[in-house]
Amino acid sequence: MDIEPHYEKESTFMEAIINGANEGVKMVIGIMALLLAFLGIVALIDFLLSGIGLRLNNLIGIQIDWSLKGILGYLFYPFTLIIGVPPSDAFEIAKLIGERAVLTEIKSYQDLALLLSTDALKNPRSAVLATYALCGFAHIASLAIFVGGTAALVRS
Repeated sequence: MDIEPHYEKESTFMEAIINGANEGVKMVIGIMALLLAFLGIVALIDFLLSGIGLRLNNLIGIQIDWSLKGILGYLFYPFTLIIGVPPSDAFEIAKLIGERAVLTEIKSYQDLALLLSTDALKNPRSAVLATYALCGFAHIASLAIFVGGTAALVRS
């Protein structure tokens, strides 16, 4: 089977600029749409979990954080201890790392700034370790960015 690439050559320089700009806008819109859809799904899951958690807390009489951030905080708690966060701050930092794994690092850094401004962290080392743990681009939301960009490229 012979497969030949399809290539359209624009006839003028201005046409190339216009077509390139149009393709770039399609890519940006695709990325934004999928990122917003993913963040919306995460917000819906968080809303449902907190509603169920409120009922469970009333039923069992123990206050547990049933938000997505709280559940991921319980999951990432051992890892925060392993990286050296003091136990007094480990749960708060674990929630930030869990939030960052699902959402983006921007929201996690905003929450870290809120913790620092309210003096919620007892040890300054916790803020430094959290800063390093939150940096990077590997999170589930980046999958939406990747799929949105790739889908725009495939359609062109």
